[in-house]
Amino acid sequence: MIPSYEVIGKGPELVLIPGTFADRRTWSRVVGRLSARFRCLLLDPRGTNETPDPGTPFTADDLADDVAAAMNAAKIEGAHLVGHSLGAAVAVILAARRPELVRRLVACSPAPAPDVYLRRRTTSCTWAS
Repeated sequence: MIPSYEVIGKGPELVLIPGTFADRRTWSRVVGRLSARFRCLLLDPRGTNETPDPGTPFTADDLADDVAAAMNAAKIEGAHLVGHSLGAAVAVILAARRPELVRRLVACSPAPAPDVYLRRRTTSCTWAS
């Protein structure tokens, strides 16, 4: 699924991933400053704002696939990722599964300890220093 998204600004690509039950408006207080230096991709995850709820259960893996689909639709081959809360977990999963898409990753307010699912998804990763 390609979530509803918008691209604002010029410069290196930056993908902003909101947390649980949040949408692209989460970033409204910072996007003005960020878009002066970065080409920002803001998106609405499934079931928020302009992206419909698919009506079926979905996982953090599905949300990571959605972020990759939005990046592809916006013609972003690689970007810095910033994720908040659940968006932080989605960013980590995307980095683990598709490292070629991620330059740097910032996890804001992630879970204090990865749950079994996230630990399993990232165990086989090789992290750049």
